[in-house]
Amino acid sequence: RILLGAAVLAHKYVHDERLSNSYWAKVSEIFSCESIGVMERDFLMVVDYDLQVQEYDIMGHHEGLRA
Repeated sequence: RILLGAAVLAHKYVHDERLSNSYWAKVSEIFSCESIGVMERDFLMVVDYDLQVQEYDIMGHHEGLRA
């Protein structure tokens, strides 16, 4: 659920032409349009509606991978 919610929001954030929740429900084959909407809202609440990624966020993970 978290991964799908993140993927839906990432796609909507990056692309001007968004895919509908009915499309995501069809692709997932297990979730309804309503549950996709709930996943989006839940994910937004978890990240405090902040979808921007800063360079220091990326570099922090990069250093851990290099170690």
